[in-house]
Amino acid sequence: MQKIQNPILKGFNPDPSIIFVEPYYYIATSTFEYYPGVQIHRSLDLVDWDVVARPVTEDKINLRGVSESCGVWAPCLSHDNGIFYLVYSNVTLWTGAPFKDVANYIITATDIEGVWSKPIYINSSGFDASLFHDTDGKKYFVNMEWDYRNPEQDAFTGIILQEMDPKSFALLGTPRKIFLGTSRKLVEGPHIYQRNGYYYLLTAEGGTVSTHAATLARSQSIWGEYVLHPNTHLLTSDGYGCKLKKAGHASLCEGKDGWLMAHLVGRPEIEGRCPLGRETAIQNIEWIDDWAYVSGGGQSPSDFFEVPSTAQSKPKRKEIGFDKKSLSLRWQSLRKDVKHKYKADKNSIVLQGGNSWMSVIEQSTLVYRQQDFCFEASVRLDFSPEHFQHLAGLVYRYNEHNQYLLLMTKEGGKQYLTLHSVIDGVWDLDDFEKRYEVGDTVYLKLVVDREVGQYYFSQDNQNFLPIGKQIAVSTLSDESANPLGFTGAFVGVYVGDFSLHKHAAKFSNFVYKSDTHG
Repeated sequence: MQKIQNPILKGFNPDPSIIFVEPYYYIATSTFEYYPGVQIHRSLDLVDWDVVARPVTEDKINLRGVSESCGVWAPCLSHDNGIFYLVYSNVTLWTGAPFKDVANYIITATDIEGVWSKPIYINSSGFDASLFHDTDGKKYFVNMEWDYRNPEQDAFTGIILQEMDPKSFALLGTPRKIFLGTSRKLVEGPHIYQRNGYYYLLTAEGGTVSTHAATLARSQSIWGEYVLHPNTHLLTSDGYGCKLKKAGHASLCEGKDGWLMAHLVGRPEIEGRCPLGRETAIQNIEWIDDWAYVSGGGQSPSDFFEVPSTAQSKPKRKEIGFDKKSLSLRWQSLRKDVKHKYKADKNSIVLQGGNSWMSVIEQSTLVYRQQDFCFEASVRLDFSPEHFQHLAGLVYRYNEHNQYLLLMTKEGGKQYLTLHSVIDGVWDLDDFEKRYEVGDTVYLKLVVDREVGQYYFSQDNQNFLPIGKQIAVSTLSDESANPLGFTGAFVGVYVGDFSLHKHAAKFSNFVYKSDTHG
């Protein structure tokens, strides 16, 4: 047996839905306001995972105008009779108490890489929806229920189930509430499984914070009554001194390597915060008296899981290209496709400027997930700004209200590098009186060493000088966001043209290099 270290999907990869379709394992994770929606990883050996699809494209969702941490929540990936099914929620309002505006959809494909079908709208009664394929051919739709009527109490009022037409996806009959949750409250994230004559309902509870948990119940009828697991919670970090915190929102899978559970975790290693966001870990599962347990006993997540292989992990990618595959599977934009704004080849991209970095409509921004506590990101910038409304450079962001940008602009006939920051929505221009004059070509670099980050620049790609103050990395985290966020830190490129949305910048040779000690 080989021990594999958790988390297996590092950086912002929450709410995992895992399945096994011979010979591959697949995991789908949430993407929120980042486009394209839903990130699907694939692996042969549970060791190396590659993003193979982001199927929720503009013809399947409208994210323009959604606020931070809205958008695509908690996808459910399943497979039945040669067809992949993907259920996803589009949450367009979540801070507008007492309301939470959501729409749930299903798309299908015979190949994980597409083509995926047009979306079919299912319902809006709650988020975290999933699809269950029964052995008798029936299909069921399950989601949490949101009850707005008493905002002073828990609006997560249970899990509702409804039969679904297997061809048209029309809901049949009336929804029935099958589970109320436990005293931990905030019941969500439902998935149903079938084994040895039992239906198993796996839910998330406790909110996606330190009290998060995966709760398991079973019944001999899909409609209940569901009896709680002997431990109530199959998995939680709450009350345990484990390294992996926030454990919860899980899904189960039987594969060639036995039963597994994928679940989200957070690593609050930077001043008690998680700039890498909520990540995906895996636990081995064993069955005792027809109840699932984390292998080895206990309820807390292990730093490792075991696979019967000797697979060797591939070296981490360094240069991240701008070819078509990289742009669709490695880079992400905000809320919509920006392909109408760029021309790209293997190693470079010419990106037209657009709105400010505060826009929730459209930005000329392309970003790559932070996956390591220590990393270095660098890029060559070729840019000829004509005035102060033209800006381009390297962005390090969590959301619109928490980010840092090293940008070239022009003022008084000279080109300068300036460092902008937005913390809790407050914009600041660092060292305005100490701007650095540069030519049309400049090399920009960000070095992050756990708690702190530092921008650098060079005009010859050899001699780099620090610019601006050090960055407090913990500000780019769920815990620092106000209100609480659900994503993670990204690094990438940005172009602004606040006059005509036309002026372009060229970026080349983007490199993301992890530091192994981080």
